[in-house]
Amino acid sequence: MHPAKSVIIFTTLSGAGYGLVLMLILGQLTELYEASIVVEMISHAIAFVMVSAGLLSSTFHLGHPERAWRALSQWRSSWLSREGICSLSTYGFWFGYALYRFLLPEQAIASSMELVMGLLTILLATLTVFTTSMIYRSLKAVQSWYNVYVSPLYLLFSLTSGLMLLNVILHLSQFPSEEINKLALVTLIAVILLKRGYWRFVDKAPRRSTIASATGLGKFGKVTALESPHSHENYLMAEMGFQVARIHSKKLRQIFTLLFSLAILTVLLVAMDIMGGFMVVVSCLAMAIGIIVERWLFFAEARHDQALYYGQ
Repeated sequence: MHPAKSVIIFTTLSGAGYGLVLMLILGQLTELYEASIVVEMISHAIAFVMVSAGLLSSTFHLGHPERAWRALSQWRSSWLSREGICSLSTYGFWFGYALYRFLLPEQAIASSMELVMGLLTILLATLTVFTTSMIYRSLKAVQSWYNVYVSPLYLLFSLTSGLMLLNVILHLSQFPSEEINKLALVTLIAVILLKRGYWRFVDKAPRRSTIASATGLGKFGKVTALESPHSHENYLMAEMGFQVARIHSKKLRQIFTLLFSLAILTVLLVAMDIMGGFMVVVSCLAMAIGIIVERWLFFAEARHDQALYYGQ
């Protein structure tokens, strides 16, 4: 599949933003970290900007962005519609949480409402990332997406991004948290292990569809394509038949692994109190570049069964 820049930006930014707000609220409710009200407010603002920028960038991939609102009406059958509803609902409860946390902390009902709004925000942020993953996970015609790895990876990438961003914010604002740093380390390792499992599946799983099954001619014998249906490349070939060379794919996988390994190493150095502030920034940058590489590969390596009609 053709890796659209808008979709890469959307899934990377919004995933990180939702992961950050999830960990901010969860950390505040469970006292995983301590920070001033100003730091908390700035952190929520960063998460809001990331989520909003990601969601806005996703509309650029549409043929008519001004009609994006119409997708919300198809929630019964469309994961894209469910994603839109979950993302908009998250804003509502998120604002409610911020209201009782920062503006009305002295109200008698503030504590209980803060808890309710916070838990609902965590739930809806998680559901939003999950519905995003299901847009791809539900496509049976793309074997590298239609498998059990996709949704857990989306959720884990979001959680890891949020933890790493929160780790940077806390260290730079002089409120470091050993618990957040340890959780970031665990999720970084989990991402590498799960991603390598995903790549093993992509490389070794037998193809569910072949040119014989796609054309329905397999019962008559071996099926081969005499020539392409079109003499020149068309939209379907550019979008559905995009291919990345195996050698480039291997190199990009290695780059992703090296970047995440660097992130793990720097987080370990932070745990040992070695150049803490500098190292958390390095680890976050390494992770961010690694996720962009992974997300580009996620789309570039996907092969739609429709490409079988074009001899792929």
